[in-house]
Amino acid sequence: MTEVFQGVTRYARFPNAQPWHQGTAAPDASFQPVPYMAVYAATKAFVLSLSEALRYELASEGVQVMASCPGPAATSFFEGTKTGMKGKDFDTAESVVERTLIAFAKGKAVTYPGRLSVRVATVLPRFFPRKTMVRLSGAATRGMGLVDA
Repeated sequence: MTEVFQGVTRYARFPNAQPWHQGTAAPDASFQPVPYMAVYAATKAFVLSLSEALRYELASEGVQVMASCPGPAATSFFEGTKTGMKGKDFDTAESVVERTLIAFAKGKAVTYPGRLSVRVATVLPRFFPRKTMVRLSGAATRGMGLVDA
């Protein structure tokens, strides 16, 4: 992944390069440690940080970078898992895409195209100790049925 973004950075600095735009997916898991999904959450935290940094670095080149931070969406992501989540627990993929594109058109750096409860989950780490967030996140992951008992 690093090589891809290094290439992106080099391309954007060519004198005759056309301005372009890049969207990244950095779901709500990117805001806190997520027990039982640790590698997933860590890679998403990387994507969020990288997106914000690249946005700053490449702004003068006409490049717009935005991170989209949705919650659970009705995609194939959970197929093959033993999740206890039901259809009502997911945003539709269409609504996530629509809200993301609207935010992108407005020039947002980060967007939260999911439901309010997901947005709240992205803000909580600012107000609670990390130890508390790990416990809350682990309980939430267990509650979604993503942990074998």
